[in-house]
Amino acid sequence: MLPELSLRWVPDAKVRDYCLSDASAKSRSRKTFFEAYGFSRTAWQTLQQALHVQAATGIGELVRADVYGNTYRVIGPLACPDGRAPTITTYWIIRADDPRPQFTSAIPGPLPQDNPGAVGSPSALAAGR
Repeated sequence: MLPELSLRWVPDAKVRDYCLSDASAKSRSRKTFFEAYGFSRTAWQTLQQALHVQAATGIGELVRADVYGNTYRVIGPLACPDGRAPTITTYWIIRADDPRPQFTSAIPGPLPQDNPGAVGSPSALAAGR
């Protein structure tokens, strides 16, 4: 479980400019995924709230502790506007100087395979990526 759950924080810009951005091929892929489930950039707060709920209902575990803080992975359903609930993986950091779990990233689907090149894979996390 994600510690300090009541303090979790999903920055506005992270939702608008990361999850729902089309600035790069990787971000377009995320945006396409979220839009396919009914989320939109014009109503980005809906995704922000769904990420809060996913953190509270998913299964969380500590995956890295370093000088920047503790990083947690949460795997669980994302309640979507179209009524579906796909499994996604989210990452949260609790920084040494801030007790609030801060949303850092979202990956469509469950835990990535252990492919050293895959962002969020066990090997990539161990390497600090």
